Formats: sequence, C-alpha cells, structure tokens
Amino acid sequence: MRSRDIIMVILIVTFLFFSVITYADNEDFSSLSIEELMDIEVISATKDLKIRHEAPASVFVITDEQIYDRGYQSVGEALQSVNGIYVLYDYIQYNVGVRGVNAGLQAWSQPIKIMIDGQSVSFRLTGQNFLGPELIPIETIKRIEIIRGPYSALYGANAFLGVVNIITKKGIKKSKFGIGGGITQQKHEMYDGSFLFGDSWNNGSFLISAERGFWDRSGLSPKDIPGSDTYQLSAKSKNDISRPQSVYLNLEYGLSDSATITINGSFENLDNHAVFSDWSVLSDKNRVHLKNQYIRASFIQTFFKQWQLLSSLAYMQAEIGNNEYIKMDGNDIWLSREGGTKSIDAQAELSYSRWNVFRPKVGLDFTRDYQNLPTIYYNHDDRPPMIKGEILEDKIFQNFGLYLHNEILPLGLFFDDVDKKWISTLGVRYDYHNQYEDVINYRIDNVIQFSSLLFVKLLHGTSFKSPAPTQLFVKTPIIAGGVIGNEQLQPEKAHSNELALGGFFKKLYWEMNVFQTIINDKVEYLESGRISNSIPQNISEIHTNGIDGQFVYKSDSVSGFINISLQKSKQSKQNIILKNVEYDTRLYPQYMIKSGFVFLPY
Repeated sequence: MRSRDIIMVILIVTFLFFSVITYADNEDFSSLSIEELMDIEVISATKDLKIRHEAPASVFVITDEQIYDRGYQSVGEALQSVNGIYVLYDYIQYNVGVRGVNAGLQAWSQPIKIMIDGQSVSFRLTGQNFLGPELIPIETIKRIEIIRGPYSALYGANAFLGVVNIITKKGIKKSKFGIGGGITQQKHEMYDGSFLFGDSWNNGSFLISAERGFWDRSGLSPKDIPGSDTYQLSAKSKNDISRPQSVYLNLEYGLSDSATITINGSFENLDNHAVFSDWSVLSDKNRVHLKNQYIRASFIQTFFKQWQLLSSLAYMQAEIGNNEYIKMDGNDIWLSREGGTKSIDAQAELSYSRWNVFRPKVGLDFTRDYQNLPTIYYNHDDRPPMIKGEILEDKIFQNFGLYLHNEILPLGLFFDDVDKKWISTLGVRYDYHNQYEDVINYRIDNVIQFSSLLFVKLLHGTSFKSPAPTQLFVKTPIIAGGVIGNEQLQPEKAHSNELALGGFFKKLYWEMNVFQTIINDKVEYLESGRISNSIPQNISEIHTNGIDGQFVYKSDSVSGFINISLQKSKQSKQNIILKNVEYDTRLYPQYMIKSGFVFLPY
C-alpha cells in the first residue's frame, strides 16, 4: 500500500471516530414548519430584528439548518442557491454578480458588501471580498442574510448591488471537533480540520471556532468557450493547492439588564494556487496569498425602555502574504507584492422604538484607512529582490457618514391600536470622503401585509460603489497589459425600483420580485496607450429589467426549493470615436433555474 493511501485510511478512520464521539453533541435541528422557517427574524434590512416579510428589502435567508442539510462548505457555495445571484469561481476566489451585473474578471465580488455581524470585512486595498472557507468557519454561522438591491442609504459605500450579512451563533453550550479527509475525483488528497467551543452563563457567552484545510485540486482541465480552440484536451492542472484558514471569536457580557458589551473578531487567510488565473492559465507556480483580520468592541445601552444607544470601535488589518508568487513566462524570474491596509472604524447610533407612528434612528460612522499601496518586486533565486516600477506614497482614506432612518406606521395617524399591516420606511445618508466626491443616497419603501397568504413590497433605493485604492493610484501594472490607476475616478452609482409579492399556501412559501436597476458611471477599462495597459474610467451605463422567483416547500419528510431568475441587461458606452455602443452585459446568464431537495428521516 502506498504511503498516500495509508495517510488517507488514517484520516478517514480518525474522521469516523470523531464523528461518533464529538458530533453526537451536534445541534438538534428542530422540525420547523414552513412558516417558522421562512418568517424568521432578520436584522440586516433595518439594523433591528424584524420578521422577514415585514423587512423593507428583498431578503433571502440561508439558515444553519439549510447549510447542514445541503452540505455547504463556504458562504460562496451557499450563495449559489440564491435567486438573482450568479456565482463564478476561478479556483482563486468567488466572483458574485447580482441581477444581471458582474464587475468583471478579478473583481471578486466587489459589487456587494460582505459583513460579519454588521462589520464590513472586505479586503480594502482592492475592494474584493473573501467568500470561501477562509472567510469564516462554516459551523460558526447561524444564518446568512442576503439583500438584493442597492442599500447604501443604510450601509454606505459598496452596498452597491447587495449586502451579505453573516450572523454568528451566540449563547450556546457546545464543543465540537472534527477531522475529515478523502480523495478527489482526480485521485488527490484533501483534508480539513475544525473545532468550535461555546459556553454561556447567566449574563454572558463565549464562542471560538477555527477551520483549516488542504485541498489538492490538481488534474482539472480548462474548457474552451464555443468557437475557440485554445486548450488541448490533455491539458490538466498541476500543483493546484488550496490552504484556507479562518478563526472567529465572540465574547458577550451583560453589564446590567439594559447594557451589553460584545467583543468579536476574525482572522482570514486566503492561500490558493492560481492555476486558472487569466494572466497565466495552467501555470503550476502562481499563488495568491492574502490576509484579513479585525477586532471590534461594541456597546448597547437601553434607557427609559424606549431609547437605545449603540456604539462600536473596530481595528482592521489587511496585507498581501509572503507566499504570493506570480510568474508569466519561462524564465527564472517571478513577481511578488508587498502592501496592505490598517483601518479604524467607529460608529454610534441612537434609536427610539415606542412611538405609535414614527420610529426614528440616527447614526454616524467614521472610517480611516491607512493604505500602504502595493510595491512590486522582481525575484530570482540567486539575486536579492528588485523593485519593479516605483514605490508609491502611502495614502489616507477617510470617510464620514451620517444617516437617518425612519419607520412610519401610516395607520397610526388615525388609530391608536395599530398593528403592522402597513409599514413605510424612509432613509437618507450622506457620505463625505477625502479622495472622491460626496455622495447622498436614499430609500423609500412600503410593506403591506394583506394576510398570511399575501404581502406586497414596493421598494426604491440608491447606492454607490467607491473606487478602490488600487484603481485610483497604482502606477505599475503587475503584468504587461494590466491596469494602472486613474486619480480622477469617481464612484459608480445605482438606483432601483422593485415590486415584491409573496405569501404562504399550505406547506409552500412563494415570492416573486419584479425589478429595474440602472447603473451610471460604471467603470470600464480602456487601453491607455502605454504598452496597452488599461485605465479605469467612468464611461458606461447599465439598464437591467428582470424577475426573480423563490418557491420553498417543507413537510415532515421532504424539504426543497426551486429558484428562478430571468433578466435582460443592456450596457452602453462610448467607443474611441465617441459613438454610443450598446451590448448585453457579460459574465451573467439571462435565465437561471436552481433547485435542491432534502429527504428527511422519520
């Protein structure tokens, strides 16, 4: 027996052992009814807990039960099931598009805002987002809340086409440890290990979890697009290794019945060989290594039973890792990068929750990013590294945001005893940034509940996507024909209109969304004339119209979903002779049907 096979047998036996000993302590997934499953409370739409159908947004929820039943291994995998979202994966990072719009190759989910318990966790140097196992241990997730549509009126920059908020588990008594291993279809090793420990007491709770994997994905073959003959049928990837690592911790302590302090943080380590990178397909040397981490302290104080003050302070750090390796030709020289970001985020929010008609909330936040822009090095085994191009001056990015969010019960103007049959929400936000123009965004939403069989949502909102530091200031492209910065770049802007209808029918939940989205000042990359390098410019516009549908069924013996999406997106821009050109958007299908079913044991 070969040594590799012996290792796999040991791993599989160990996995089975720990499955029996420790997974017996697994969470008891209760048999929720369809109403309980689909009408759970969500927090992302207003920053207050609300029943899902009352939330003034198009909210899709993936629960921990669904993650467990469907076998999702990462947030990126889970998002593939969402209607109105299309996920690409280049075996480096996930690239999410929303309702007909994808930001392009190497955008890596820039059009959406990713948060963990309300804390933004983007890689701020480039604006990209982690969505693989490196983001957060999957066992830590209580639910994933996905908002489709512009949401900058509440969350500011980069809540552009959607928001993904990962809500973690709290207040649990649980310990769990697992080791898994196996062999891929291409007969290569894969294994991972994880643990979770949580405890709670009268006035507090604690949770820590970690996950680390090693996956050899070698043996995969690239496929030609129709009409192309680029790759040989025998071409296969080699040395295609992924080493994701993530850690999460949360400590919550009740100072009194009305005051709570929470400390949480995460560490994210993305370390993937870039065999299918667009700059050098099937190279077995290229490797992308990025690190991201934060620690946050937040404080909630309730006073007079009606007022609530929330404040938080967070420190974030992102950096390009030491294992990065970029090679584009057959010589002995390779490239590496050095750079990162150190950030401070501060927030304060005051809300009032007992008025019969108006329920206002006012907040302000401040972000300061110290951007150490990337320096590129030539590397050789026999010589010290040499700088490619120039060393860029560090930049300070500062943003001050002020927002007002008001929930109105119109029937409360006429009746004292008012339920929530009709809820109107008005929100406005002002963002001042020291590197680009000021931005104002707003939302106007109405939610009407006719009965348990039917609700209606009328949604209108705006948003913006800020230019990333690398889009503004990078002067030396990492590859020939790459991107150089444009200091005149301005935020991309979007606004949308949406009608949502939904309700329950016996054991079926259904929801249909009709939407229109318009994006202005869309960034496109044009040749600059300097060795065919590209420069980003605000020259494009996108018009999208479409329908999303969600159908969820659950009985005692089976649960399942069918999600549909139909959209038509047109992009227009001026060409080099200033003539307007219109074409279909790229990297997004016009039709999608997604489905999944789980048969439950009796």
